[in-house]
Amino acid sequence: MPEPDAYLALRVRDIRSDEGASGDQSPAEEASSGPRIQLERQTQCHKGDPCHASYVVGWDTGDGGAASQAVTGTVAGPVVRVTTYQVTLTLAGETREYTAQVRYHAAPEGDALLPEVVDPVMPGLQQLVESGVLL
Repeated sequence: MPEPDAYLALRVRDIRSDEGASGDQSPAEEASSGPRIQLERQTQCHKGDPCHASYVVGWDTGDGGAASQAVTGTVAGPVVRVTTYQVTLTLAGETREYTAQVRYHAAPEGDALLPEVVDPVMPGLQQLVESGVLL
């Protein structure tokens, strides 16, 4: 686990969207062969006060944490748009560069688009989207 003063730095570049994409193209396979980021939710509640949620971020130690999380297939409905981007991620002196995606699925109701984050190094990002923290 990184030191308490370590922080996660993300740089996103080369953002490209493709309307009507099938979403069959997966992010670069080489990204899945190195260490991954594990996000661990921390919740603090005190009596009747609103709860505070935060996340402990660290490199996966190989004990099945982040590596065991699904990277794709969590959102139903056809993919109608794909946004691909290049990521440079730095945490505790270690840097990874890779490709990630956001796939937008048509909602069953028809009007909304449901995002699915496909990030081979931070698979826990989809959980943040589903909880309403991101996007």
